[in-house]
Amino acid sequence: MDNWLILVAMEAERQALLGRLETEEVCVHPGLGLVVDVCGRHQRNRIVICRSSVGLVSAAISTIAVAERFALSGVFLLGVGGALREEYALGDTVIGETVVQHDALFMGEEGDELMAPGELFLSLSPEDRPKPGFTASPTLISWVRPVLSGAQLGGQIRIGTIASGSSFVARPSEKQRLVDRIPSAVLVEMEAAGVALACRRLNIPFLTIKTVVDRFRPHRTISEDYRQFLSTACKKAAVIAEELGRWAPKNGRDARR
Repeated sequence: MDNWLILVAMEAERQALLGRLETEEVCVHPGLGLVVDVCGRHQRNRIVICRSSVGLVSAAISTIAVAERFALSGVFLLGVGGALREEYALGDTVIGETVVQHDALFMGEEGDELMAPGELFLSLSPEDRPKPGFTASPTLISWVRPVLSGAQLGGQIRIGTIASGSSFVARPSEKQRLVDRIPSAVLVEMEAAGVALACRRLNIPFLTIKTVVDRFRPHRTISEDYRQFLSTACKKAAVIAEELGRWAPKNGRDARR
Protein backbone atom coordinates (compact mmCIF):
# COMPACT_ATOMS: atom_id res chain seq x y z
CA MET A 1 0.00 0.00 0.00
CA ASP A 2 1.24 3.49 -0.89
CA ASN A 3 1.14 6.22 1.77
CA TRP A 4 0.35 9.75 0.56
CA LEU A 5 0.70 12.73 2.88
CA ILE A 6 -1.70 15.63 2.36
CA LEU A 7 -0.36 18.59 4.30
CA VAL A 8 -2.37 21.73 5.12
CA ALA A 9 -1.49 24.68 7.32
CA MET A 10 -4.80 25.64 8.94
CA GLU A 11 -7.48 23.89 10.97
CA ALA A 12 -10.22 25.17 8.64
CA GLU A 13 -8.51 23.34 5.77
CA ARG A 14 -8.17 20.17 7.82
CA GLN A 15 -11.85 20.22 8.79
CA ALA A 16 -12.85 20.64 5.16
CA LEU A 17 -10.81 17.55 4.30
CA LEU A 18 -12.28 15.50 7.15
CA GLY A 19 -15.74 16.35 5.92
CA ARG A 20 -15.12 14.29 2.78
CA LEU A 21 -12.88 11.45 3.99
CA GLU A 22 -13.51 8.78 6.64
CA THR A 23 -10.48 8.88 8.91
CA GLU A 24 -9.08 7.85 12.27
CA GLU A 25 -6.69 9.90 14.40
CA VAL A 26 -3.14 8.65 14.91
CA CYS A 27 -0.59 10.29 17.21
CA VAL A 28 2.62 10.57 15.21
CA HIS A 29 4.84 12.44 17.68
CA PRO A 30 3.70 12.93 21.30
CA GLY A 31 6.51 15.40 22.01
CA LEU A 32 5.35 17.67 19.21
CA GLY A 33 1.70 17.01 19.91
CA LEU A 34 1.40 16.02 16.25
CA VAL A 35 -1.75 14.06 15.43
CA VAL A 36 -2.67 13.01 11.89
CA ASP A 37 -5.89 11.72 10.36
CA VAL A 38 -5.47 8.49 8.39
CA CYS A 39 -7.85 7.37 5.66
CA GLY A 40 -7.29 3.78 4.55
CA ARG A 41 -10.45 3.13 2.56
CA HIS A 42 -8.71 3.11 -0.83
CA GLN A 43 -7.41 -0.29 -1.86
CA ARG A 44 -3.93 0.79 -2.86
CA ASN A 45 -3.58 4.10 -1.06
CA ARG A 46 -3.47 5.27 2.54
CA ILE A 47 -4.12 9.01 2.81
CA VAL A 48 -2.48 10.76 5.78
CA ILE A 49 -3.81 14.25 6.56
CA CYS A 50 -1.64 16.54 8.66
CA ARG A 51 -2.19 20.12 9.81
CA SER A 52 1.28 21.55 10.11
CA SER A 53 0.33 25.10 11.21
CA VAL A 54 1.54 28.12 9.26
CA GLY A 55 5.11 28.64 8.07
CA LEU A 56 8.13 26.98 6.47
CA VAL A 57 9.61 25.57 9.67
CA SER A 58 6.36 24.06 10.92
CA ALA A 59 5.69 22.50 7.52
CA ALA A 60 9.18 20.98 7.33
CA ILE A 61 9.01 19.57 10.88
CA SER A 62 5.60 18.03 10.25
CA THR A 63 6.70 16.48 6.95
CA ILE A 64 9.73 14.86 8.56
CA ALA A 65 7.79 13.59 11.58
CA VAL A 66 5.10 11.96 9.43
CA ALA A 67 7.72 10.48 7.09
CA GLU A 68 9.38 8.80 10.08
CA ARG A 69 6.09 7.07 10.98
CA PHE A 70 4.87 6.23 7.46
CA ALA A 71 6.92 5.18 4.42
CA LEU A 72 5.66 8.02 2.25
CA SER A 73 5.23 7.60 -1.50
CA GLY A 74 4.71 11.33 -1.94
CA VAL A 75 3.64 14.60 -0.33
CA PHE A 76 0.91 16.93 -1.54
CA LEU A 77 0.84 20.40 0.02
CA LEU A 78 -2.62 21.96 -0.33
CA GLY A 79 -3.86 25.34 0.76
CA VAL A 80 -4.05 28.97 -0.27
CA GLY A 81 -1.79 31.67 -1.66
CA GLY A 82 -1.63 35.12 -3.17
CA ALA A 83 -1.50 35.81 -6.90
CA LEU A 84 1.60 37.40 -8.41
CA ARG A 85 -0.04 37.87 -11.82
CA GLU A 86 -2.79 40.37 -12.58
CA GLU A 87 -4.66 37.88 -14.77
CA TYR A 88 -4.97 35.35 -11.93
CA ALA A 89 -8.45 35.38 -10.38
CA LEU A 90 -9.86 34.33 -7.03
CA GLY A 91 -10.41 30.58 -7.11
CA ASP A 92 -7.76 29.75 -9.70
CA THR A 93 -5.76 26.62 -8.88
CA VAL A 94 -1.96 26.87 -9.06
CA ILE A 95 0.27 23.80 -9.47
CA GLY A 96 3.82 24.53 -8.37
CA GLU A 97 6.25 23.34 -11.01
CA THR A 98 9.12 24.95 -9.06
CA VAL A 99 9.35 26.34 -5.53
CA VAL A 100 11.75 29.17 -4.64
CA GLN A 101 12.28 30.46 -1.10
CA HIS A 102 12.08 34.18 -1.75
CA ASP A 103 13.54 35.26 1.60
CA ALA A 104 16.66 33.05 1.48
CA LEU A 105 18.91 35.95 0.48
CA PHE A 106 22.55 36.96 0.42
CA MET A 107 22.35 40.71 1.04
CA GLY A 108 25.62 41.95 -0.37
CA GLU A 109 26.95 45.39 -1.17
CA GLU A 110 26.02 44.96 -4.82
CA GLY A 111 22.47 43.86 -4.08
CA ASP A 112 20.48 40.83 -3.00
CA GLU A 113 20.98 37.32 -4.42
CA LEU A 114 18.79 34.28 -3.91
CA MET A 115 20.44 31.40 -2.06
CA ALA A 116 19.64 27.71 -2.13
CA PRO A 117 18.16 26.97 1.35
CA GLY A 118 20.43 24.80 3.48
CA GLU A 119 23.41 25.17 1.14
CA LEU A 120 26.68 27.11 1.28
CA PHE A 121 26.86 30.35 -0.65
CA LEU A 122 29.62 32.85 0.08
CA SER A 123 32.30 30.18 0.51
CA LEU A 124 31.54 28.76 -2.96
CA SER A 125 32.48 30.26 -6.31
CA PRO A 126 29.44 31.56 -8.26
CA GLU A 127 29.56 28.65 -10.73
CA ASP A 128 29.54 26.09 -7.87
CA ARG A 129 26.56 27.54 -5.98
CA PRO A 130 23.44 25.34 -6.12
CA LYS A 131 20.40 26.80 -7.84
CA PRO A 132 17.83 28.16 -5.38
CA GLY A 133 14.73 26.37 -6.73
CA PHE A 134 13.14 23.04 -5.81
CA THR A 135 11.62 21.11 -8.72
CA ALA A 136 8.39 19.20 -8.14
CA SER A 137 7.93 15.68 -9.46
CA PRO A 138 7.22 15.82 -13.23
CA THR A 139 5.30 12.56 -12.96
CA LEU A 140 2.99 13.96 -10.28
CA ILE A 141 2.43 17.12 -12.31
CA SER A 142 1.54 15.23 -15.48
CA TRP A 143 -0.80 13.00 -13.49
CA VAL A 144 -2.55 15.67 -11.44
CA ARG A 145 -3.40 18.16 -14.20
CA PRO A 146 -6.07 16.01 -15.91
CA VAL A 147 -7.38 14.92 -12.51
CA LEU A 148 -7.94 18.54 -11.50
CA SER A 149 -9.40 19.41 -14.89
CA GLY A 150 -12.02 16.70 -14.49
CA ALA A 151 -12.93 17.66 -10.91
CA GLN A 152 -14.94 20.77 -11.93
CA LEU A 153 -13.35 22.95 -9.27
CA GLY A 154 -14.09 26.29 -10.87
CA GLY A 155 -11.51 28.84 -11.94
CA GLN A 156 -8.56 28.15 -14.17
CA ILE A 157 -5.76 25.66 -13.54
CA ARG A 158 -2.37 27.37 -13.67
CA ILE A 159 1.16 26.01 -13.45
CA GLY A 160 4.34 27.88 -12.60
CA THR A 161 6.86 28.93 -9.98
CA ILE A 162 5.71 29.39 -6.38
CA ALA A 163 7.53 31.94 -4.21
CA SER A 164 7.58 30.71 -0.61
CA GLY A 165 8.73 32.49 2.53
CA SER A 166 8.08 33.31 6.17
CA SER A 167 6.22 36.57 5.54
CA PHE A 168 2.54 37.07 4.77
CA VAL A 169 2.90 39.27 1.70
CA ALA A 170 -0.19 41.51 1.71
CA ARG A 171 0.95 44.67 -0.12
CA PRO A 172 0.86 44.93 -3.92
CA SER A 173 4.18 46.78 -3.79
CA GLU A 174 5.82 43.83 -2.01
CA LYS A 175 4.26 41.40 -4.46
CA GLN A 176 5.79 43.42 -7.27
CA ARG A 177 9.14 43.26 -5.49
CA LEU A 178 8.90 39.46 -5.45
CA VAL A 179 8.13 39.35 -9.17
CA ASP A 180 11.12 41.62 -9.84
CA ARG A 181 13.31 39.23 -7.83
CA ILE A 182 11.78 36.01 -9.24
CA PRO A 183 10.31 36.84 -12.68
CA SER A 184 8.82 33.37 -13.13
CA ALA A 185 6.88 33.46 -9.84
CA VAL A 186 3.08 33.32 -10.15
CA LEU A 187 1.99 32.77 -6.53
CA VAL A 188 3.31 33.50 -3.04
CA GLU A 189 2.66 31.40 0.09
CA MET A 190 4.28 30.30 3.36
CA GLU A 191 4.90 26.52 3.50
CA ALA A 192 6.10 25.08 0.20
CA ALA A 193 9.83 25.76 0.59
CA GLY A 194 9.94 23.94 3.93
CA VAL A 195 8.13 20.93 2.52
CA ALA A 196 10.32 20.94 -0.58
CA LEU A 197 13.57 21.00 1.43
CA ALA A 198 12.39 18.19 3.72
CA CYS A 199 11.31 16.08 0.75
CA ARG A 200 14.61 16.66 -1.04
CA ARG A 201 16.54 15.46 2.01
CA LEU A 202 14.26 12.42 2.38
CA ASN A 203 14.10 11.67 -1.36
CA ILE A 204 10.30 11.88 -1.42
CA PRO A 205 8.43 13.36 -4.41
CA PHE A 206 6.28 16.38 -3.63
CA LEU A 207 3.78 18.67 -5.27
CA THR A 208 2.23 21.96 -4.16
CA ILE A 209 -1.36 22.77 -5.18
CA LYS A 210 -2.71 26.11 -3.94
CA THR A 211 -5.87 28.13 -4.48
CA VAL A 212 -5.68 31.87 -5.15
CA VAL A 213 -7.40 33.73 -2.29
CA ASP A 214 -6.04 37.20 -2.92
CA ARG A 215 -5.41 38.95 -6.20
CA PHE A 216 -2.30 40.77 -7.32
CA ARG A 217 -4.12 44.10 -7.35
CA PRO A 218 -7.38 43.64 -5.40
CA HIS A 219 -10.47 45.73 -6.02
CA ARG A 220 -10.62 46.33 -2.27
CA THR A 221 -7.73 45.13 -0.10
CA ILE A 222 -5.77 41.88 -0.09
CA SER A 223 -6.93 41.17 3.48
CA GLU A 224 -10.59 41.47 2.44
CA ASP A 225 -10.02 39.19 -0.55
CA TYR A 226 -8.37 36.64 1.75
CA ARG A 227 -11.15 36.58 4.34
CA GLN A 228 -13.90 36.46 1.73
CA PHE A 229 -12.52 33.50 -0.23
CA LEU A 230 -10.78 31.38 2.42
CA SER A 231 -13.78 29.15 3.19
CA THR A 232 -14.36 28.45 -0.50
CA ALA A 233 -10.67 27.63 -0.94
CA CYS A 234 -10.84 25.17 1.98
CA LYS A 235 -13.74 23.34 0.34
CA LYS A 236 -11.78 23.19 -2.91
CA ALA A 237 -8.79 21.67 -1.08
CA ALA A 238 -11.12 18.94 0.18
CA VAL A 239 -12.30 18.16 -3.34
CA ILE A 240 -8.69 17.98 -4.52
CA ALA A 241 -7.80 15.63 -1.65
CA GLU A 242 -10.67 13.31 -2.49
CA GLU A 243 -9.56 13.14 -6.12
CA LEU A 244 -5.96 12.53 -5.09
CA GLY A 245 -7.03 9.68 -2.85
CA ARG A 246 -9.07 8.06 -5.58
CA TRP A 247 -6.57 8.46 -8.41
CA ALA A 248 -3.17 8.37 -6.74
CA PRO A 249 -0.47 6.73 -8.90
CA LYS A 250 -0.36 2.96 -8.52
CA ASN A 251 3.30 2.95 -7.59
CA GLY A 252 4.68 5.88 -5.62
CA ARG A 253 8.21 5.14 -6.77
CA ASP A 254 7.20 6.17 -10.30
CA ALA A 255 6.65 9.70 -8.97
CA ARG A 256 10.34 10.15 -8.25
CA ARG A 257 11.11 10.29 -11.95
